[in-house]
Amino acid sequence: LTAKDFKVTVVQMPLTSTEDDIAAVQRIVDVQDGPMLLVGHSYGGVIISELGVDPDVRGLVYVAAFQPDVGESGGALLASTPTEFTSDKLTVFADGHYLIHEDAFISVVGNGLSDEDAIYVARSQAASNSAILDYRVQSAAWSEKPSWSVIATLDRTIAPDLQRRMSLRAGSAVTDIENGHMLPMTNPDEVAAVIQQAAEAVK
Repeated sequence: LTAKDFKVTVVQMPLTSTEDDIAAVQRIVDVQDGPMLLVGHSYGGVIISELGVDPDVRGLVYVAAFQPDVGESGGALLASTPTEFTSDKLTVFADGHYLIHEDAFISVVGNGLSDEDAIYVARSQAASNSAILDYRVQSAAWSEKPSWSVIATLDRTIAPDLQRRMSLRAGSAVTDIENGHMLPMTNPDEVAAVIQQAAEAVK
């Protein structure tokens, strides 16, 4: 995308709470120059659904992501269509943060990655606070902004059927990619092509 003269900014979220993550992304949104797309992978779909109401946001791209409606939480959506991503695969600390067990991360979250990449991502994962899965969304920007959804058809973390239902509900333009949850790593060219399509559609 950068090679095609798109300005791309990647936000590092603290994952300490959804409120903290929203604030982190809002800071980056505030310093952009002109209209923009928001792209969210996985839980990032919660954040872009909230912040997409910003007037400078022209569209939303969901990549193997939650696409919640007002009042919904990531945890409730997961529970509605269970996958192999279950609580027994987590180490939960006293402060509420959790890490996914290495073997579960590799087989459930990282399916489709090379062995080397899956191990690297598992061992470099940031601890997330379990509260982020309980946060109930207050805005569903996809109800008023155009959206695109990239569905991971072999996803073991967020069920493909759930991704599809959320996408259809939102009226998103849907692209299927036959791979696991980590599409930005396993299929970067295909994901970038959808982002480019979205950017050109909202110019």
